Amino acid sequence: MTRSRLIFATLLLIPLAVPASGAGPRYNIGAESIATAVSGMGLHVATDQVTLLADVVSTSHAPRLRVRSIERAADHGLLVRLDCESSEQCLPFYARIRGNDGSGVSLPLPLIPHMENGQSKIVSIKQGAPAILLLDGEHVHVTLSVICLESGTPGQKIRVTTGDRKQIYLAEVVDANRLKGTL
Repeated sequence: MTRSRLIFATLLLIPLAVPASGAGPRYNIGAESIATAVSGMGLHVATDQVTLLADVVSTSHAPRLRVRSIERAADHGLLVRLDCESSEQCLPFYARIRGNDGSGVSLPLPLIPHMENGQSKIVSIKQGAPAILLLDGEHVHVTLSVICLESGTPGQKIRVTTGDRKQIYLAEVVDANRLKGTL
């Protein structure tokens, strides 16, 4: 083997022998840590109610978790968005919470503030969510299935559209899936 080939082969093998910088130990974030973080927000959750949607790891053995939002899931459970207080410790992640009987959690919304641009905002209904619009007139009561064009909280007026997206209404948020308007 020529000297230049030997040097080239050596240079190719050097990165394999040197550990990657920043590659340290990784620790799994478990259901107990998530239950503790959610319980700290006033929603008492047992460890067996928490399901991780994926394996979540941290660079710290016991990172401090922050609950960013809690939303109602399609299966009547709750979907919790969490992250570490230090963004270098873990990436944001989701966990699912179900009721003690496995059927889901029945809690009124709004639950916990949703963070937007560092500001806390209670979200009762989210943009893109399906909802029921109750339109009341003097002699007419109409119920429509709509899609929310904006997120909103109870008492706030948001724009919604029909399923075919042909009409847009301004409606007041009543709760997590109901809005009201007038004809």
